Amino acid sequence: MKLSNLNTNVRKLGPAVAVAALMAGGATNAAAEQVSTELAFECPFPLIGTQPIRAQISADIPAVASVGAPTPQFEVTAITVVNDDARTGLKLVGSETVEGIATSTNNVITAGRTLEQIVTLTIPPTAIPAESGEFNVPASGVAPEILFTTDDIGQAEIRVGALKLDLIARTANGDIAPAPIGEITTDCVQLPNQNNLLQTITVAGEVVETPRISIDAQELAFGSVQAGLSAQQSVSILSTGSAALGINNIRISGPDAQLFTQTSDCGSALAPNASCSVNVTFAPSTDGTRNATLTIESTDADKPS
Repeated sequence: MKLSNLNTNVRKLGPAVAVAALMAGGATNAAAEQVSTELAFECPFPLIGTQPIRAQISADIPAVASVGAPTPQFEVTAITVVNDDARTGLKLVGSETVEGIATSTNNVITAGRTLEQIVTLTIPPTAIPAESGEFNVPASGVAPEILFTTDDIGQAEIRVGALKLDLIARTANGDIAPAPIGEITTDCVQLPNQNNLLQTITVAGEVVETPRISIDAQELAFGSVQAGLSAQQSVSILSTGSAALGINNIRISGPDAQLFTQTSDCGSALAPNASCSVNVTFAPSTDGTRNATLTIESTDADKPS
């Protein structure tokens, strides 16, 4: 890692059809567990405004996964309950079926990161009943695989996220119903204070201890220093990995290296979360801009220098 240029110069109508896309079906090297949940959403539609929907989800998801072994692509199934207001609005313009695509953005939250899982579900042509009351709309698709790494070892949660719906309502002869009913795109919001946890997965694997280095500055600027005098700046070295960071060498090089000296309290190693300081002194003998490079060599395999 280099600290270059040690410089001395100064983010209203349609069916309330929402499907929570979640991993279902499939098999892994661990036994799958059946899980289910029901969540409430609100979706804005033309003419009738925002409508509530509920999504009933069932899935078979393994409770254990291994680092480096991708989870299979699981089939997704869901049943969405459409309210009577939406059904009535569709029938008023002659709609007989509804179909489309539901896109779910879910979160896989692990010990070390949050992964975004995008799942696309197909809503097949579904008959809209003439009788009053709610009706069910099915949907199905495939959830992408998840590849867990050593950063994910521990407990991972699959949580249901937001929904985007692209819907088409059709009349008896197969034509798209009149606008603004026929083709609808809407972003549905999951109602707050719900438990959207679908499954908890234990991610197993060998923890690899890794040394990592970080510094708090990329440049030390000394400003104007009169010849014959000196000025001092410092940089902190941080050990941010899970293993001790070895400090192999600290040196100054470059065209004006002779005008700079360094001292440190780093020793040969830093424990995880520990830090040390490197003090650099600049002592010019003549006027002019002077530059040098401070190099810190460590056991961080990604940034050894």
